[in-house]
Amino acid sequence: MPQPVDATQSLEQLEGQRWPDPPQDTTSLVKAVHALRRRPVGDLRPDELSRLITQDVGLPWLLPIAVRILRDTAPGQAAGGWYDDDLLYAVVTRNPQVWEQFPDLAHELRRAVETLVDLSRHVRDEAETFLASLSEAPAAGVFWAAPESRAVWDALPSPVLAAIARCDAERLEVERSRVAPDVRAMMLAPVYSVADRFASWERLARRMEPGWAGEDYYSISAYGNDLDSRDALEHVMRALPAETGEGLLPQLLGRLDARFRASTLPEPERSLRLWARPATGCPEEELGEWWRRKPVRAPWVG
Repeated sequence: MPQPVDATQSLEQLEGQRWPDPPQDTTSLVKAVHALRRRPVGDLRPDELSRLITQDVGLPWLLPIAVRILRDTAPGQAAGGWYDDDLLYAVVTRNPQVWEQFPDLAHELRRAVETLVDLSRHVRDEAETFLASLSEAPAAGVFWAAPESRAVWDALPSPVLAAIARCDAERLEVERSRVAPDVRAMMLAPVYSVADRFASWERLARRMEPGWAGEDYYSISAYGNDLDSRDALEHVMRALPAETGEGLLPQLLGRLDARFRASTLPEPERSLRLWARPATGCPEEELGEWWRRKPVRAPWVG
């Protein structure tokens, strides 16, 4: 699992394991990896992070740092600025099983990758493979740490499930439009499905409540992503059959909204908006109330 990162400590300190000195006749790569493990992780340059990550060294601590760099520099790349292709390549080429260990971090990376333009071909192919691998994640995994949403899903009537399937089909076409044609056929289900939106909203409510025992990495930008998912649920609810207005999904959403409200306070100063910004770009007065509240207990680290 990703771990909260103390940037002043080295991987040796964070892992609690000191490697013995490498043999004198070993490769320069091995010597470099040993030396980098002794440096504070906050002092590592992007190229040094790339070297360690490609060797699968210290991933629970280094991947969050790398994703944060990629996320923060993505807007500049889209505007024509420089972007670290080597770091991106190192991160998106990790084994898919790595991302299964911390799905929120994978979604945060996905959000950054989807904004990138004009990548070199070798990086673009790997980035698109990464995006497709998220789309192929098994549906059962959507409801991790979201038992209430799972229970409601199991009880939904056929007309509601059919409406959800239509919403998911529309979302899949949006996600397919963002990748190369040879990758589209590999994408069989949307990453941001209706089930994912509900499960993410439930997990956020649980994260802010006392007793949350999850160990996955969760950042403030992931918090903004979850608020965006709540925005999307507004459109989902309008697409449902009219006769379900008082049905299971509206009741579930109402309960999750109440849990969110109980764990947050009004925030007229909008202090979180520097890090958690709505993707829709709609006027402030049209934003949902969740954008105007802040957690009593912050669920993010770093």
